[in-house]
Amino acid sequence: MAIYNKFLENKKGPEIAKLKIAVAAGHEYLTKCSSLEGGAQIKEYISNSLPKVEEVLQAKVDFEALKAAVEVKDAGKTFELGKKVLARDPNNIDVMLAVVSVGHFSTLGVAPSDKFNDDILRYAKTALEKLNDPKADTAYFKTTNCADGRINAIGWMNYVIGDLTLYRLKDRKAALPYLYKSTQVGCATRAKADAYESISATYFDEFQRLDADRLAKAKTAGDKNTEETDAIYALQLGYLDRMMDASGRAYNAAVADAKFDVGQRAELLAKIKKYYSVRHDENIAGFDDWLKGLSSKPFPDPTSKVEPVATPSPAIVPNKH
Repeated sequence: MAIYNKFLENKKGPEIAKLKIAVAAGHEYLTKCSSLEGGAQIKEYISNSLPKVEEVLQAKVDFEALKAAVEVKDAGKTFELGKKVLARDPNNIDVMLAVVSVGHFSTLGVAPSDKFNDDILRYAKTALEKLNDPKADTAYFKTTNCADGRINAIGWMNYVIGDLTLYRLKDRKAALPYLYKSTQVGCATRAKADAYESISATYFDEFQRLDADRLAKAKTAGDKNTEETDAIYALQLGYLDRMMDASGRAYNAAVADAKFDVGQRAELLAKIKKYYSVRHDENIAGFDDWLKGLSSKPFPDPTSKVEPVATPSPAIVPNKH
């Protein structure tokens, strides 16, 4: 009866230590006492209850191990344990957010890994679907500056999907809607310089492609401008305007972000000034006012059509992005 009582007293936990005591007592009773006279009813009760207690114990052990893996950003363990936890609790948004965050971290740095790309995207998109419900319960991204954890999480999941899709999957078209959404929702990602710079980088890529096309066509025409090359250049200027806008917002965000040191901010500012100078025929006048005024203007949707700017000007290419 002492062993049986130990099982009864600890089987509801909720602490892991108590559940372990209950499991040990249950197995001890079944091993040592199940054949006792009159013990059939107790044996049946423990036999039926013990697997449930063991499942509760394992769930708590896995969850605590997951928390430890997340804390040290161990992507392998995080995904291994995260899948187990979510198999038991598929609607646990905070677990999805934690797993995505650690996975995204693993794609960054000097030795980025693509091992978890599919899982990161799957969990991030699943989390977004659940976060669309205003009643969704999440606290993972709730901070002092971002009290609405749900909205903040929406911004972060869009950023992660966009960032991974652009830089790891190399799919610019698929990435842009997510990157743009991250600048429009929540609070942390709306002021995230990296999101604006990523969008600017996609404009720069297209600018360079257009430039190569224009120069090739001009060469074919005997190193002369044609109506076609002028049209291409006008479209380049449209992309240059978008580059300036996105990088300008990135700089304004970087100024308020301690992650960026003085040197990084200066490098970003120099690049934007170069863009501005190219766009204004090597004239930097009005730059400061333009940069300050960006915050009062809507950020252009990068999936929208870029309009050409019909301004005859020498063909000058900005420095590498």
